[in-house]
Amino acid sequence: NQTTTVGSYPRGKTKIDLFDLGGNVWEWCFDWYGEDYYKKSEKQDPVNLKETDFRSLRGGSWNDDRDCARCAFRIRVNPDLRSLISFGFRCVRTLK
Repeated sequence: NQTTTVGSYPRGKTKIDLFDLGGNVWEWCFDWYGEDYYKKSEKQDPVNLKETDFRSLRGGSWNDDRDCARCAFRIRVNPDLRSLISFGFRCVRTLK
């Protein structure tokens, strides 16, 4: 019934030991949402820079069906919409 601490589900970690990539909160993406963008884009690390009315959110949240709790699951949301319950973002740091 709420978000969880990082590492609460260790069986869900990735091959490079990343935890909790889906299911805590919907994560805002840099990408703009395009209905068929992935059908036309490059296969590795596609980023849709063409501005539309919607941004992409990925990963589901704690109050969604478990089918949504995966990185590949995305929805479109107006970027002006706010949710104190289920929208968030992930901080990324590049190591030297």
